Amino acid sequence: MAEKKYTRAEWDNLQKRLPLEDRESYDNLPPEMRTDVSVSANNNINVSNNNTNVNNSGAKDNNPPADKYETDEQGILTKNNVPFTGEYNGKQYKDGKEVVTPPGDEVKEESIRAKLGLGEALLKSKWATGTGTKGSASYVPGLQDVFDLWKQKKYTAAEDLLAKTAWAKLGKTSQQRELGKLEGSQEYANDLKSFIDKMRKLLLAENLPVNEAKLEEYYLNGTGEDVILTETFNAAVGGSGVGFGAPGMENRRLLEVVAKANNVNLQQEFGNELDTWLKNIRNGQDISVFYQRIRDRAAEKVENPYVKQLLADGNNLRSVYDRYITLMANKFKVSADSIKLDDPLLSQVFKDGTGMNLTQFESLVNSDARYKGTGGAAEFNVKSLRQGIMDYAMSEGFELNDDAVEDLLNNILAMGLGIESPYVKSLIRAKFTYSPGVKLGGVSGNRLSILRQTAARNGLDLDAQFGSQIETWLKRLSQGEDIETFNRLIRQAASLGRPETVRSLMGLGVDLDVILTPYKNTIASELGINPETIMANDTLLNKAFGEKGELSLADYRKIVRQDPRFGYSNKAYQETFDAGLKILQDFGFQG
Repeated sequence: MAEKKYTRAEWDNLQKRLPLEDRESYDNLPPEMRTDVSVSANNNINVSNNNTNVNNSGAKDNNPPADKYETDEQGILTKNNVPFTGEYNGKQYKDGKEVVTPPGDEVKEESIRAKLGLGEALLKSKWATGTGTKGSASYVPGLQDVFDLWKQKKYTAAEDLLAKTAWAKLGKTSQQRELGKLEGSQEYANDLKSFIDKMRKLLLAENLPVNEAKLEEYYLNGTGEDVILTETFNAAVGGSGVGFGAPGMENRRLLEVVAKANNVNLQQEFGNELDTWLKNIRNGQDISVFYQRIRDRAAEKVENPYVKQLLADGNNLRSVYDRYITLMANKFKVSADSIKLDDPLLSQVFKDGTGMNLTQFESLVNSDARYKGTGGAAEFNVKSLRQGIMDYAMSEGFELNDDAVEDLLNNILAMGLGIESPYVKSLIRAKFTYSPGVKLGGVSGNRLSILRQTAARNGLDLDAQFGSQIETWLKRLSQGEDIETFNRLIRQAASLGRPETVRSLMGLGVDLDVILTPYKNTIASELGINPETIMANDTLLNKAFGEKGELSLADYRKIVRQDPRFGYSNKAYQETFDAGLKILQDFGFQG
């Protein structure tokens, strides 16, 4: 009986099952058991190693054998007994194994910045590396892990991993600022400068040190002004908690802040009471009680009853006039801190019992000698800022009413920011509202149109099924979320109750009409009806999908012809007529 021949890979796999002492080298096998050796009738041996044929005389053949591809028991493809890497029979292989793209990753390649908002500069940042031991349950991935998956075109896996990174836990604003800093953005530099200038004024007003590096850190983290002031004070007096340990130092500072905000000299007005106040506060009395006493003292010097009531309600005098002071400072080209709370212009603001709107107040400021002394240079203009707010809202696809514009104007003026600031734009977008059936233009209108089209392609009415969610979706889109997030939600809703095969395809991003169209066209062709009239929930349409998957169009055509409507179709009539004509022809009755 002929001996079985083994490839080198087959023999090595067999030997792995034996104890070490019983294993034998492939090269020691008799020629008749090796595939790389053939024995001729005259006992010459041909060895196919290194593409060289050698006979007993050692002479070389000038025609080397063709490459030999084989698959072993483990499914490893070899070429001349070496695991193969490359393309073979239209498939890609690496180290003998077929390379298979995971389901869901067969998407067009696009930049990681466009898809996930990740710039290459992040790879040089603290967010690039993960924390913990890689491979352990406690490991928190870094952005380098996300980039590695992206380069392998594993887009779905990269998107899922991003959600687990520390970067993803930052707010959108902080992420944009981090990227702006890393990429040397001029917009970042301008916004940071405005922030530092504003905080410098607040810190210096409290006799606190200014550390610009620390302020940039606060800016990146989105830290609020009150926290910055408190932490800077605590650092200045020796660390957190020391301010309260020193005799009333922190409480004294807080009282000074409120006194200054109400144009009151704390020591002069309450010098004899301060020690008792601080003692009571240390013993547990609420400090807000003493804040109000300061406001009440300020109210004694105010004539306007409307302003008196604002102070009695817990408002500080400076906050009452804040937006007007900001406008004056910009017009007069001076620091806002230099505007006194008893300025004659401010006394006009509440003269009629309500606050003067900013457009009216601007006219008042323009007539002041201090403005004329600047040469009338009006770089800062309320009217142009108002128009800028309305124009940006319109470009986003919605209109603002007068109250919304006035509210935005007041806030933007109080912050001292321009219309180009990303934060200002986010404030405007936050005013967006939507009602089902309302036509939108601009960017929001385009986004809404895309969502409507996705819903229609999946057999749904966007307003009917998602009317209460559309406004939230459009706001989230304006803040930078990917529209595909909401397309997936629509497909997910449309897939409910569908066969498993249909749900799987929709989960991969395929719209329902793409799946159903070939079967709709088959129904239309066989029954002679318009495919547009076939609804997605048609019972005949659902028969295209069985437990083993979707039917071939040929098999599905047979099912359609079993439908009672087929008997009344033109196609059925024509086939019957053709069959009768054929019989007549066979009997010679028809030419």
